[in-house]
Formats: sequence, C-alpha cells, structure tokens
Amino acid sequence: MDSDGVLVLPDEGDTRIIVCRGDFDMDTLTPFTAATQEAVADEGVRRIIIDVAQVTFADSSMLNALLTTHRCGCLILVGPVQDQLGRLLELTGADTVLTVSDSLDTARTQLLR
Repeated sequence: MDSDGVLVLPDEGDTRIIVCRGDFDMDTLTPFTAATQEAVADEGVRRIIIDVAQVTFADSSMLNALLTTHRCGCLILVGPVQDQLGRLLELTGADTVLTVSDSLDTARTQLLR
C-alpha cells in the first residue's frame, strides 16, 4: 500500500487481516467500515486482525467501528500503536477492552490460544 487507506490481505485460514494507513475520521472511514463489515459478515472469517501501526490519526468514528467489530467477533489490533490513537484508546478505556499486539506474528500466536 503506497498511500493512505485500507488494504485487505488474503485470508489466512479463518483469519482476515486488514492493514490501515493514514488518517481515519468521519470523512475517510468508509473503506475501513466496509472492510470490517465484510469481514464480520463472511462466515468463513472467525478472527480479524487490524494493523494500525501506520494510523496517524483516528477519531471517535474509527473507535466506534473498532468497538463494533470487537463485539461481533475475535479482534486483535496490531501496533505499535501511534501516540494519537494510543491516547484515544486510553482516554476512552478502550485499551482495556481491545487486545493490542506488538506485531503481526504475535497477533497470530494470540489467536491460537
């Protein structure tokens, strides 16, 4: 992915990996929401990994989409989480609800537990 946006990688078994890059707010969230909704609706997908290491800004609309996805299935965020998104997760308490892993390999291992 060369520019800001969302990249959905090929499924790894029952795991969907969604890579996000750039700023995500009410005006730019549509591709992310579409990717997460498609993953949740796909009966073959049981686990979702969202790589947020390159997210430079996220507002409450992205936080809402993350929490909605979390409620619908097994979700792990992959970081390292940038400062702004980390503060958003901490201030709202979402960091106690969402699982954040420091790498894609670690996230894959966490899903096997």
